[in-house]
Amino acid sequence: MRSLQARLSIALIISLLVVISLSWIVLSNTIRYVAEDYILSHLQHDNEVLLAALDFGTNQKPSLITDRINSVYQRAFSGHYYLISTDTGELRSRSLWDTELIVPDTAAGESHQLRLLGPQQQKLIVLTIGYIKQGHNITISVAEDVSGIEADILIFQQRFTITAAVILLILVGIQLIIIRSALHPLKNASKEIRALE
Repeated sequence: MRSLQARLSIALIISLLVVISLSWIVLSNTIRYVAEDYILSHLQHDNEVLLAALDFGTNQKPSLITDRINSVYQRAFSGHYYLISTDTGELRSRSLWDTELIVPDTAAGESHQLRLLGPQQQKLIVLTIGYIKQGHNITISVAEDVSGIEADILIFQQRFTITAAVILLILVGIQLIIIRSALHPLKNASKEIRALE
């Protein structure tokens, strides 16, 4: 009787662990995907704003109409960066300071999503898109620091783990009570069989 109870308990505990582990993986990946998708849509918008603000003067050197650019790109190490490479020059956000962003050459119509380390070892998501404007090949890379989001996801994972552990303990306790009460008639039958013997 005890071996049957133990086997049922172990099987149910394993099942619960599998379900909770899969839930943890799915939820963590979903949250990460939603956060990164939001950041990439924001980077896409900023990329287009930079393209619209880009101009080539009579000397064919690139320049930006600065009143169209978000001021966050002017603050050093703000977590928001851009790099514009053209066939006649390069423009970098002030926020990059002396840091280099190493991005691949990107042909017009192509795009790349990258993860790089930025200034002060910040974790960056970078969106690089290639364009042609006024007859010039242009690559615009826009980056955003995701360290804060990574920290928030880690906090969520820790809280989910603690909550899942508490729920698991409660469910195991409930399951043991249910198994004992379900097997109680069998225990009585076993006693009666022994008495008959």
